[in-house]
Amino acid sequence: QSVYVRKSIEGLQFAGLLGALLAGLVVALFLRSVKTTFIVVIAIPIAVLGAFIGLFYAGQSLNAMTLGGLALAIGILVDQSIVAVENIFRHLEMGKEPEIAALDGTREVAMPVLVSTITFIVVFYPVVFLSGMASFLFTPLALAVTFASITSYLVAMTVIPALAAKIMPEGESKEGAMTRRANELYQSIVRSVLKARWAVVIGALVLGAGGVIGMGQLGTELFPRVDSGQF
Repeated sequence: QSVYVRKSIEGLQFAGLLGALLAGLVVALFLRSVKTTFIVVIAIPIAVLGAFIGLFYAGQSLNAMTLGGLALAIGILVDQSIVAVENIFRHLEMGKEPEIAALDGTREVAMPVLVSTITFIVVFYPVVFLSGMASFLFTPLALAVTFASITSYLVAMTVIPALAAKIMPEGESKEGAMTRRANELYQSIVRSVLKARWAVVIGALVLGAGGVIGMGQLGTELFPRVDSGQF
């Protein structure tokens, strides 16, 4: 069975690297700046290395579940850094010195980003308190996501502003046409939503009720059906 295990590990490693690459391309597409993209993407390997340290002291190993957790957390690893970098750039546009802009911009988003990080962790960490087979299988995944998220937050609050103050001069980034169109589309959608706010609230409640009803119709099983390639 080592052949199947090795292929699974290689597949997860490829998925993690591909996820990091695609995240970097999306960041470059919207931020329209090589320097800014570098600042954001550098958070990914640092956060993953931090997760390795946490997994080591938690007595875990590199396996399909821990690597799956890291691949799952790739998205949040760049989200925190993007928020910090964008706010730092906003302060740069206000005419502040890079060091002051980095300090003020990071301080403003520190609490909101912390809250978003905690909400992400809360989804996974309770798995640690399960027992039996579920705990044996999914605790490593939950720990990997938790350690990666915590490290990513620390990087976004320390390494990212330090890099931004060093390599982001005033007025370095320019809003691209795609970003401008996205902002205009977002503003028009928000205006429409605010005009029909009660319809939006009622629609959200209806969808929530539909989700609860649909959940009751789903089958339950310990493992999903998979083709293991064996007989």
